[in-house]
Amino acid sequence: MPRRKPGNTFMGYRRPGGPPGARNHLVVVSAMDNANPLARRIGKLVREAVVVNTPSAATSSARTSGSTTG
Repeated sequence: MPRRKPGNTFMGYRRPGGPPGARNHLVVVSAMDNANPLARRIGKLVREAVVVNTPSAATSSARTSGSTTG
């Protein structure tokens, strides 16, 4: 096994009983608008995370409030 050089790091994770794994991107997606605060909190805790929030129901209904049916 080669010696580790100072300053070299591997930003991967250990798999139980297998080779190391690598992650290219980490996206935190809220499935519902009430999960947005949790998704944002995870995004603040995990520096590399990209947070995608769900629009709120109030915002969505405001976009369609001018439409008519019929």
